[in-house]
Amino acid sequence: MVEPRPPRLHWAIVLVLSIVTLGLFMDIWLLVQAWWVRKHDRSSRALTVYVWSIVLSLLGEVLMKFDVPSPVTAGLFIVGLVLALVSTFAVRDFLAAYIRSITGKPAYLGSFLTLILGPIYLQYHMNRLAEPAAPEAKAKASRKQMGHR
Repeated sequence: MVEPRPPRLHWAIVLVLSIVTLGLFMDIWLLVQAWWVRKHDRSSRALTVYVWSIVLSLLGEVLMKFDVPSPVTAGLFIVGLVLALVSTFAVRDFLAAYIRSITGKPAYLGSFLTLILGPIYLQYHMNRLAEPAAPEAKAKASRKQMGHR
């Protein structure tokens, strides 16, 4: 069975699209990243937790339109934000373990950058997985494809 590859989109594109769509693309992209984690680890709750964070945030928006008291809507938004952060850090933890399993080296993904940049920072590290380790590795793979040793 072929192992699912990390989602590939340059981190700068994720950043620009997130700005242009006022954060909507960032939500969608974290769903994509959490889905990738779920493909690798069926026990991961990152996707489920993030979907709940979106549902609670949308519910808060709807209740705000109907003039529901602000403590209720504020509570929904706060719980939604906390769940989104829990999901983001779950994806980060899986990604660090995945990098460690691929490279054999410890991977440290910063908490501060994960908190501030979330899916953009995670995408930067996912893209680094797709890069060849060194020109020698690329040449070796090329020779192997041609049948040379």
